[in-house]
Amino acid sequence: MIPILMCIDVEPDKRAIDSNVREDWKGFEKTYEFFCRLRSRLEAATRSSVHFTWFLRMDPQIGHTYGSAAWAVTRYSRIINEIQAAGDEVGLHIHPWRWDKTSQIWIQDFADQEWIDHCVRLGFKTFRQSLKRQCLSFRFGDHWLNDATLDLVEKLGARFDLTVEPGYKGGVPPDHFVGSLPDYTTIPQQPYRPSRADFKKPGLLDRRSLWIVPVSAGSIHWTSLSPIRRLATYSWVILRHQNISTGLITANPNPIPVNDLAEAGETVLSWTSQGTTEVEVRFDAPDGPLVSRTGPSGKATTGKWVSNGKVFYLQDVSGDLPLTSANTLSTVKVNVTPFEQPTSNTPDTGGEYMTLNLAFNSLMVGRIMDTLLSVLRNPYLALVVRSDVTIRPNEQVNLEENFDDILSHPLVEQFVFETPMEAITRVG
Repeated sequence: MIPILMCIDVEPDKRAIDSNVREDWKGFEKTYEFFCRLRSRLEAATRSSVHFTWFLRMDPQIGHTYGSAAWAVTRYSRIINEIQAAGDEVGLHIHPWRWDKTSQIWIQDFADQEWIDHCVRLGFKTFRQSLKRQCLSFRFGDHWLNDATLDLVEKLGARFDLTVEPGYKGGVPPDHFVGSLPDYTTIPQQPYRPSRADFKKPGLLDRRSLWIVPVSAGSIHWTSLSPIRRLATYSWVILRHQNISTGLITANPNPIPVNDLAEAGETVLSWTSQGTTEVEVRFDAPDGPLVSRTGPSGKATTGKWVSNGKVFYLQDVSGDLPLTSANTLSTVKVNVTPFEQPTSNTPDTGGEYMTLNLAFNSLMVGRIMDTLLSVLRNPYLALVVRSDVTIRPNEQVNLEENFDDILSHPLVEQFVFETPMEAITRVG
């Protein structure tokens, strides 16, 4: 299964809000309705329960403008209760906005660590008091993070941080700000327990108990779509089945073609047998065959075929095969994933970086999504969207198109929409 974390930042409709006007968050209201309708469609397509993660803004900007940092929980208590009843996760989202009385504007203060700490402490305290539980999932605004802040977030009880975005090179926020944004070009593409000395690196002996779950991101210049969508026919056939203890070999005079890998991301093929056996299979592809065998232990050796830059792996054939009558061909699951040959487990994000924000162009989002699904060792996606997306027509169209692509994706039955705690058991 491929975990998908849907991260929804719940915040005011405008970034630089009027500090004297307590406007309702109309975007959140409509976005909640959108995801309520979407949930049943995703459950039907994935054949599994669907859980989203909602990150509530609780920081000094909210407290200054609305009279309480817990305003969203108070104003939208019914929605928050329904979100939690559905099994969704509610997390915390912090921006370091500071009101400048002289210029009468909001400024994001990334430079003052004491102010950052104040924002974080206020958020965690407000979360605990308003929701009557500890905050486990956290996202800082505008990708910003440093070791001191992560240390505080961990001490305050968070177990999952979903702030960093691999490939991000430290751009400029679209607002007034002081300080600088971090460079994430070396951040791993998969969840990791960070080093206490440098949160950008996985820890060994000095790793934190908290997990960093990077938001999915990549280069808009990745041009080739994943081979998952390549129009070509691949099939498995069973060549022979040998009972080693008796020396009896059962040949397969009629090769058994299995479903088209270009349409399925996984193919099924199997056998059951009595005694110690060996099974030989052949992978037929346009450029030539790959033959792989299971040894006497019943486990598959890893088969690898390289041709024209394409790599195909035979993975994880069941080790303990059920016993039935000797030499009977039946079924055992074989997972096969074809992909363009990478140079490492982390794709190069050279060129212009883009996070998988579902308010963005669906063609580029789909291209990056397919590439990540193809090259990651333990595939997962962490998708993001801001709660005002449904009140902005162009972004609303992109959101709908991106989910249409997800619902029609060849791997959709392997997708499972989970909370960070659920997902980390699969990819951590």
